[in-house]
Amino acid sequence: MTYEFGDSNRSFIEIKAQELAINHVLSLRKPKPVPLFLALPEIPEWLEHAKKSFNTSDVNTAKVAEWIFDNSYVLDRAVQKIEIDMPADYYYLLPCVQSNTGNEYLPRAYHIASGLLAAVGIQVAMPILVNFIHAYQKEAPLDIAELWALPTLLRLACIELVISSVVSSVPDISSPYKGSGAWQSTLTTIDEIDCLGRAFHCLAIIETISWRKFFQQVSLVEKQLLNDPANAYGKLDFD
Repeated sequence: MTYEFGDSNRSFIEIKAQELAINHVLSLRKPKPVPLFLALPEIPEWLEHAKKSFNTSDVNTAKVAEWIFDNSYVLDRAVQKIEIDMPADYYYLLPCVQSNTGNEYLPRAYHIASGLLAAVGIQVAMPILVNFIHAYQKEAPLDIAELWALPTLLRLACIELVISSVVSSVPDISSPYKGSGAWQSTLTTIDEIDCLGRAFHCLAIIETISWRKFFQQVSLVEKQLLNDPANAYGKLDFD
């Protein structure tokens, strides 16, 4: 499950990123919580309920059950990472977007994470991330807090996809939260089982990416600091 990152795909990604940036209108108010963010403590219980509710005599349900049983640890780990890496005081510092398809005043970085996943068919790799953010920042610069929040909000968007795929495929299972996730309606060419698999794959890939290297490549502040003639910043050791 690899994304072919050729010139045509690169151009498509750049166009989507710039369209997203142009459509984003920032608000001065604090962001509202993404509904799933508030429901994170309920995910382990929801997951156990889902495992008990699968009717594996149905072919599609059996496929969903296989993905969930084999990868529930990936979901658990992602939830734990979000809870550690995104305390409430950090979340409420993130700039928010005024309105985007009914999701008013959610963090801009959340819209970027979900927009990126939608643009590339729920696949993540360092070159894709760097190209998307570079293109976005040609229209609107991102601050340091947003760049560091991106892996956390990518995890959040992937978990939304896991939950929506399970709920859509197995009617007996309800979502642990309401609202948000409107961006998922753009994924019309990907069926629920494929969507589920891709979301789990992304969660695994997110763990392997060097986010410090990503930050160094996309941060406009970092770029300015590295242009210091004395190279004082470049000589610093952050390890």
